[in-house]
Amino acid sequence: MSREIFFVFLVPLYAGPLIWLGGQWLARQKLTVRGDGEREAWARLWAPLWLPGLLTAALVGFGLEELVDGWLHEPEGEVAVLRPLALVLSLPCLVVALRAGWRLLAALSGESRPPIAAVTVGLWRPRIAIDPEFAAQLSAGEREAVLAHELAHLRHRDPLRILAARCAADLQWPFAAAPRTLAAWLERLELARDDEARRQGIDGPALASAIVAAARFSGEASAAMAGLGGQGGALRHRIERLLGPPVSMPQAPRARRWVRRWAFGGSLALALVVGFAEGEALLRVLPGVRS
Repeated sequence: MSREIFFVFLVPLYAGPLIWLGGQWLARQKLTVRGDGEREAWARLWAPLWLPGLLTAALVGFGLEELVDGWLHEPEGEVAVLRPLALVLSLPCLVVALRAGWRLLAALSGESRPPIAAVTVGLWRPRIAIDPEFAAQLSAGEREAVLAHELAHLRHRDPLRILAARCAADLQWPFAAAPRTLAAWLERLELARDDEARRQGIDGPALASAIVAAARFSGEASAAMAGLGGQGGALRHRIERLLGPPVSMPQAPRARRWVRRWAFGGSLALALVVGFAEGEALLRVLPGVRS
C-alpha cells in the first residue's frame, strides 16, 4: 500500500467515528442560549470536529514527515498498512468525506444559490445584492432596514461562515443532530444580525415588514434557505421579536473570543508538530494498523 493511499483511508477511519460520536453526544445536551445565542450554536456545531481535528493534524504531520524523509533519503519500503477489516471500516467515513467535498465544490460554484430578494454574497470580498423589483416594493425605511441587516452580514463575513458551517454539518452526515444544530445556528445568526441592525438605529417594525415582504417575494423554499423562514415558527418568532422592544444581550469580551480562537488554532498547530516529530509512535498505538 502506497503512503498516499494509506493516509487517504487512515484519516477517515479514525476521524469519522470521532465526529459522529461527538455529534451524537452533543445532541443529547440541551442547547442553552447565552449571550446572543449565535456563538453558542456556532460552538456546538464545531465541537464534534475538535478532537478529530487534532488527530487529523497529527496524522497530517506524520505524513509531512514521511514526505520530507522521502525527499531527503531513499524510501525504505512501507512503514505501515491498514489491516483488511480497518480498510473496510474506513469506507463509510471516506464516502461521507467525499460527499462533503463534493457539496463544498458545488456551493463554491454557486449552482445552488437561491434567487432571493436580498442577500450578502461572496466569500473573500462579500457584497450585497438586492433585487431591484423587490427594492421597488419597499418604503424608504424598509430599504434602509434591509441594507443595515445585510451590512451586518457583510461585516462578519457571514457567507464564508455559512459555507464553513454547512461543510461541518456535512462531515457529520447522515445523522440528524448536525442539521438540527445548523438550523439552530442559522436561525440565531439572523436574530443576531437583526439585533445588530437595531443597535445601529434601525426601526424594528420596518425591518419586520421588509422580512415578511422578502419571504413572500422569494417563495417558501428560497426563503427558508435564506434564513427568512425556517421550521417551527422561526419566521413568526423573528417578527414578534422585532415588533417588541430591542433585546439587550450581553456580549462576550472580545479578548476572550480571541483567546478561544488562538487556543483552537494553537492546539491544531501543536498536534501537527507532534505528528511530525512522533508520528510513528502514534501509529503504533492506533488499532487496525500494522507495521
